[in-house]
Amino acid sequence: MLSLISVNIENRKHLSTVLPFVEERKPEVLCLQEVPEEELPKFAEAIGATHSHFAPMIRVDGKLQGIALLSRYPFSAREQYYHHSRDEVMEFAHKDEEASEAFVLLMADINAPDGRYRIGTTHFVWTPHGEADEFQRAALTKLEPMLAEERPFVLCGDFNAPRGGEIANRIEAKYPDAIPPEYVTSMDAHLHRAGQTCPECLADKMVDHLFMNPEYRAEGVELVSGVSDHMAIVATIHKA
Repeated sequence: MLSLISVNIENRKHLSTVLPFVEERKPEVLCLQEVPEEELPKFAEAIGATHSHFAPMIRVDGKLQGIALLSRYPFSAREQYYHHSRDEVMEFAHKDEEASEAFVLLMADINAPDGRYRIGTTHFVWTPHGEADEFQRAALTKLEPMLAEERPFVLCGDFNAPRGGEIANRIEAKYPDAIPPEYVTSMDAHLHRAGQTCPECLADKMVDHLFMNPEYRAEGVELVSGVSDHMAIVATIHKA
């Protein structure tokens, strides 16, 4: 089995809560979204990780930000960009957010004591109000064959696609989501910027997911608030 945490940390805004949380839980695998590259050593130290891989998506004030996977066990990792590339990472532009970000699938074969686990993470395309648009659809069309080549796997992250919506349904049709149905949102209204003005807008945004093939199963899955603007996914992964 393998203990896993996945969380969107929103750059440096919640380091004072995220770092103590992961240090206390000490997962064997930690997947991060919206993480500044230069903050990775802090997370590695917090969980005792000996191996990490960072995939850049954007520059914020000149600093690289993206997704990362860290583990206490050795792994081999690979990136597949489904919009732009590592060489096309640009400065973040609020007026052209979709076009400025690069989107990437990060997969790792982790050599755990009881065998190899394939764990992946991504940060998918954002849309207003979580409603699917043509950019999301095009990105998913590029991502789908990548996932087909990687199976079997566990895939976690911030998909910006609410449960029950078009994009989430399209993914879940092939890779069931292990997040328990009693969770109706993965947004933390107390820490999210929209929580101050429109908390009801976040009430149905179950956008963080834990997709997997039948070769894996997840136990003890929970969403933990008070960590970041997104709740943290916590789970123990087993081979089925």
